[in-house]
Amino acid sequence: MKRFASVMLICIACSLLASGSGAVAQSTDYEAATEQIRAYAKALDKDGVWGFVATADANGWIAPHIHSAHFVHWIPAAEVQSSRYEWAKRDFSFELVKALDIESLKIIDPSSTQEREMQVERLLSFSHWIGGTRGFGNFALKMRAENLSRSERAREDIQTHHSNPQDLHQPFHLPFLLVS
Repeated sequence: MKRFASVMLICIACSLLASGSGAVAQSTDYEAATEQIRAYAKALDKDGVWGFVATADANGWIAPHIHSAHFVHWIPAAEVQSSRYEWAKRDFSFELVKALDIESLKIIDPSSTQEREMQVERLLSFSHWIGGTRGFGNFALKMRAENLSRSERAREDIQTHHSNPQDLHQPFHLPFLLVS
């Protein structure tokens, strides 16, 4: 019985440490952190997604930890600054989604091979930056960027191996795509 009680006490202590509540006080300056997210959003709005990624890389900006809406909705009402900060990160993530959607329209348009290579490199660079921080929203944005880069690579492979559009009816296997 003593062993069970000690294990339960350890579990409760670990839960408190992991949740950031109870005996552990968080020392986040939410106002400064929220301002940093606003600076990210301004850079994204001013320079577009690729200019933003270059600015983030040059300044050593770390991607914010973007929580799920469920997580943010369950922040206690008393934690107003924390809630504002979390919503600012989610709003910023939606702006990133819009910027990636704009870029996806450019991928659809035919362009040179060099431009396509640059698009793939930029998408993977963005994926690396946003995925460098673990979070629900980070994972979703990382996967979106990687999927866009794969779509572009798939299109390049298909065009390289099937120069004649009439040949597209023949099966051509890519590791991540089967075109028939």
